Amino acid sequence: MSRRSLFKMVKQLNNSSIVLTTHRMDEAEQLCDKIAIMINGSIVCYGSPNYLLNTYGGGYEFTIHNDLRGRNPQQTFDELERKMPGAFTITS
Repeated sequence: MSRRSLFKMVKQLNNSSIVLTTHRMDEAEQLCDKIAIMINGSIVCYGSPNYLLNTYGGGYEFTIHNDLRGRNPQQTFDELERKMPGAFTITS
């Protein structure tokens, strides 16, 4: 409830500047006109939510190597699809 109250208050501010810190990108997208992403205390990218989403928002990508511990590769892909609906696989 307090989070929603804070969101409402921040959205109502006009001609103001405020610095927020969060680990949640969805919060930053809702509340901010500009977002800076820091890694180890250094700003590594800065821009509007749309710019950051279009530039870096491709989602997650990971590679599964042949070490499947005796499992059938299709079983692994099926399990990933169950746990991450909407995921897709690219094989090479």
